[in-house]
Amino acid sequence: MFITELKGIYSNKPFLSNIVPYHEIAPQLELFINQEVRLGSRYLNPYRFAFKFGYNPKDIINLFIAFSSKGGPLKRFYRFECGECEELHLLDDDQFKNLKCPECGYDGDIENIDFLDNVKVVFEIKEPFLKEVQRRLKDQASSERKTKLKPQKTSDSEEASLKSVMDSTDAANESPDEDFTEMIKQVKSRLSSGLRK
Repeated sequence: MFITELKGIYSNKPFLSNIVPYHEIAPQLELFINQEVRLGSRYLNPYRFAFKFGYNPKDIINLFIAFSSKGGPLKRFYRFECGECEELHLLDDDQFKNLKCPECGYDGDIENIDFLDNVKVVFEIKEPFLKEVQRRLKDQASSERKTKLKPQKTSDSEEASLKSVMDSTDAANESPDEDFTEMIKQVKSRLSSGLRK
């Protein structure tokens, strides 16, 4: 199912083949997802993937943005800590467009000069795909000797900051996801005007 969705994204966005061809990335991504889920993670780190398979991180960030477009196998979230109440939040595209702390309503974080570096972009495997991988791994484990692995934690330095993601997508010739591009335009507009809503 995951690979079918991936193939659909590549056929709808042929320019992705110029970044990494489908026949090359599909088995690598499947292996990577299996390893991450086996370690207890539901989130994928584009930097870890790029390092593991020897790709330019900017290219992989663009692919992950495309894979997290509507109908894609990944979901994109933005993790930030409110400057007022210090609560940590994961926001989707719509919530992030109108950035306001869901806890206290504070909307001044966007005026912080380090805002784009402090927001982390997180890629989560969508539930149906996650369950598919977990089911497949469980079937494999029943025929093999089970080994207990500890879940891997990622540090903030391994995650993609919103600024680095924006730089990566700005460098691309075509947008990997139109919704993401529109959301970024709105955020840039708010950043440049410095207005609070």
